[in-house]
Amino acid sequence: NDPLARLQLARLFAKNGDYEQSIDTYQNILSRGADPAIHKELAEVIQHKPEAQRRVQTIGDSGSTESEKTGRALRDADDLMKHSGFKAAEDAYRAALRSEPNSALAYQGLGLALEAQGNQEEAFPFLQTAVRLNPKLDKAENSLAKIYYSLGFADEAGKRMAVVTKQHPENAGYWFALGMYYGGFQFHYAEALKAFQKAVELKPSDSKYCQTLADMHLKIHQVKEAEANYRLATRLSPKDPGTLFGLGKFLAEHGTSTANENEAYELLSQVNRAAPNFPPVLFQLGKIELKRGNIKQAITQLEASASANPDYETLYTLGRAYSLDHQEANAKAATEAAVKKRELSFNLTNAEDLARQSKKDYKLRLNLARLYSQSGQHAKAINQYEVCINLTSDNSKIKNELNAYKEKLTKSGQMPSMKLFNGMVTAVVPPAK
Repeated sequence: NDPLARLQLARLFAKNGDYEQSIDTYQNILSRGADPAIHKELAEVIQHKPEAQRRVQTIGDSGSTESEKTGRALRDADDLMKHSGFKAAEDAYRAALRSEPNSALAYQGLGLALEAQGNQEEAFPFLQTAVRLNPKLDKAENSLAKIYYSLGFADEAGKRMAVVTKQHPENAGYWFALGMYYGGFQFHYAEALKAFQKAVELKPSDSKYCQTLADMHLKIHQVKEAEANYRLATRLSPKDPGTLFGLGKFLAEHGTSTANENEAYELLSQVNRAAPNFPPVLFQLGKIELKRGNIKQAITQLEASASANPDYETLYTLGRAYSLDHQEANAKAATEAAVKKRELSFNLTNAEDLARQSKKDYKLRLNLARLYSQSGQHAKAINQYEVCINLTSDNSKIKNELNAYKEKLTKSGQMPSMKLFNGMVTAVVPPAK
């Protein structure tokens, strides 16, 4: 019963090539609770030893039916996933699919194993197949929603999680995800607020959930409720830079007294000491310095923030600081840059609306592609270039422009996965009738 002795035995089995015994011993140790490092050791034994992989692939061969073989393979693969043996689990799920090609659980497992290895592009079709075969597979739906959200399809992600939360109303993480996906759409604010409230109700000790609920309250101008939840999050995690920043930012922007301002400055300074040079923290500190009349200090903070995150508000505030310091040339440059940022945001929103209204106008699509490019939304830009090319025969210049754009992205290491993006567009948009 000595855990150390068992660990030494597990290592000895692996060293001597008895991988089955080694894996079983590691799993026995983990079942009693153990250091997370042991999970890593087990995963290494599973992942890097061909014998262990053959064990996974051949498990169930003595079973009397194909379904029994598949069931054993799935159980073994699931166990590997629990212990982070993702590559070995992938092999096991593939083996299960060879035995039972219509197994929704095998498709789900394979998709999850691939996603865990960072391969979203390959995981996506397996996860799609899993939910097509069995719409109640919540893990597959959850992963699909995360992939959709990561590529800008937040509304589709929200629709999927709305279904999952109905199937699993006891899962706080699912409610939190639903709130995140819907929180970016004003017409979904009420649903997002309810989702975050449900997540906090189910898991009231989670500071992240409380802080995100506070963010949502603030979006709908419920300032009193927002402050209560920011303070609750800080009490739950008093040393976490994220919770300290949330309350500090709130007090800096919505505080009504000198005491609020001083508390905000102290909180933000704590965050800056713990995580130096984080642009949003520097921006808030710069604004407070500006409000206090400490112009030089404000400029130092705002310049550092703008160099890493040159958004409209930071550039505009920096321009004001330069102007107060009589740096007229710098003030003009910063203000003009801020105006360009705001114009790009407005033009992009307008171009999206026009393209939706006139779907076959290639000139509108070309304009939208260029605006996506300027805003750094590269997958969307390429997609719109390709749509534009398909809408007109006079497309040689557009093709050259697209090729030059792709070449530039490839050289800079920013070329997105278009196979995955286009697959999502296809999955979301119904075929034309």
